[in-house]
Amino acid sequence: MDSEDPSSSSAVDQIVSDDDEICYSIKPEFYDHCSDDKDEAWLERRRKGRSSDAILSCRACFTTLCIDCQRNLNYPNSMLTIG
Repeated sequence: MDSEDPSSSSAVDQIVSDDDEICYSIKPEFYDHCSDDKDEAWLERRRKGRSSDAILSCRACFTTLCIDCQRNLNYPNSMLTIG
């Protein structure tokens, strides 16, 4: 039963980083340099001039859950959703 030592030079030479596979000379297919500006304009239209104390996001995956929140007056470390 032969087993290769993972620290041998042949095993180390075979490891390839994901960065080595990325070609930076080609324009990314799914990148839009104006997307932040478009997203901000969409958000402002949805909020209709209202301001928010916070943006509520999932603490596990950071998905935005609510863009209009206000601080709870009874519980200072808690937020309430608006709308």
